[in-house]
Amino acid sequence: MWIYKVKQNPSTKHETVSLCALFGIMGAAISQLWTPPIIQVGFVGLPSTGKTTIIHKLSQGQKPTLPLTDTVNTTRFFQGSQEYCIFDYSGNEKLRAIWRKLLFRMQAIVFVIDSTDRANKEETREALWQVLREEMLDPQPVLILANKQDNPKALSVLELIAYLEIEKDLEKTRKCRIIATSSITGEGLVEGLEWMRQIVRTNPSY
Repeated sequence: MWIYKVKQNPSTKHETVSLCALFGIMGAAISQLWTPPIIQVGFVGLPSTGKTTIIHKLSQGQKPTLPLTDTVNTTRFFQGSQEYCIFDYSGNEKLRAIWRKLLFRMQAIVFVIDSTDRANKEETREALWQVLREEMLDPQPVLILANKQDNPKALSVLELIAYLEIEKDLEKTRKCRIIATSSITGEGLVEGLEWMRQIVRTNPSY
């Protein structure tokens, strides 16, 4: 095996450093301008949390792109200039066991919570932890939608954070956020989608 050594000219050292810095700046600028052609998002949550209604609201009533199944519905729509492909996965207990395999290929994850459902506290927390603390899903940003905030009996976001014991998950370096939403009024939905888009936009590797 032949090994060649190139002797660097001291006079070009600063030029090389300058070029590296320039390419670094250009790369950062391109990253900021880059917009993914389509963002694939996995929607999960327990049954009756309002996932399908939220997607219906965001897509302005557009019907699922693929035929309805017991496992997943797929809907594609534009929000501004950004196109999304939403995978609405069933929240039944049997499918929850394979959520990680289904969500692994997504660029972002949305977990929908029924803010009025106190009866299923343990089940909701267990399902949410299954997503937040799964190492296989660690790179993806997770958006938690505290739905049904239009209901007077709904728990606030702060109450839900304590209720579900997710303070540490929100403080981790991984991108994670919880937003108060209503699938009826549309509160927080566009805001949440835009936050998610910005995270994916600045991290093309997702």
